[in-house]
Amino acid sequence: MKLIHPYNNQKLLDELLSSGKRVGLTEINGTVHEGHAFIFSEVKQLVDIHVVSYAEWNHYSFATFNFNRGDQNENNICHTYKHQPSFSIRESIRPEWERFIDFFCWSPVTDSIKEQTSLWLKEKRKCVDFCKQKGIEYLWPQVLISPIIDIFDGTLDCYVGPKNIIPDLAGRKLFQSDRFWKPDYIWKFYRDEVFQTKSRSSNSVEIGIITKIVRDVIQKKGQLSADDVNLLKGTYVSLQLDVVILDLDTLDRLSATNDNCVISCVSGTKADYLFIKDKELIF
Repeated sequence: MKLIHPYNNQKLLDELLSSGKRVGLTEINGTVHEGHAFIFSEVKQLVDIHVVSYAEWNHYSFATFNFNRGDQNENNICHTYKHQPSFSIRESIRPEWERFIDFFCWSPVTDSIKEQTSLWLKEKRKCVDFCKQKGIEYLWPQVLISPIIDIFDGTLDCYVGPKNIIPDLAGRKLFQSDRFWKPDYIWKFYRDEVFQTKSRSSNSVEIGIITKIVRDVIQKKGQLSADDVNLLKGTYVSLQLDVVILDLDTLDRLSATNDNCVISCVSGTKADYLFIKDKELIF
């Protein structure tokens, strides 16, 4: 794994594009965990050269979208978000994971990122309302940030894991734009022994167990019905559980599962997902 300084990003990109090899990009915005490593290993099997980019600008854009005070100047925004230093991200990559990464880069806040962030900030109310209507209100920052691209996103073949599929699909549905990147999806989850998917903050043991229950119901009955959803919500009322089913093609809300849908199990800011894609259950 070779580390690339931000000043050399364009040089690396030029070399990769002229290499004649298939180059894949995975983007992260925080410390690396087992879930990331699983995606890295999957992507590495699909490409000749795998680039992992730590999108420092992602924190800036999120902070801008979530900043509610009247004095939205750059200095205040930059002091609002919890920026993780690049060296701490690098140190979170275990030695055994490095074989899945050929180049590790940092993508900083640029003038282009600031301009794009300001542009899409104007769509915040529209985005929040759309996500609320779809039952994924907790995802609105990820949906709003989805059209923003850096030099890697707009050029290389990009890959995202299953937890990023819904924000990407929602961004395309809401903004109906082909101007931004279109990643390929990794339709596989990494789960631990208690069925949790790995993330820094959005997973929990309870949601992992509930997701397994949903899987078991679908395997037994062939679908998850409205009655099943109501039973789950009543059983886990203390968690204020919501179970939302969305069609993968239209993102319309469904009362029961179909052959192509996503099921999200949500409790506050904690969420987990299952997919049914072409009749295949993905857990």
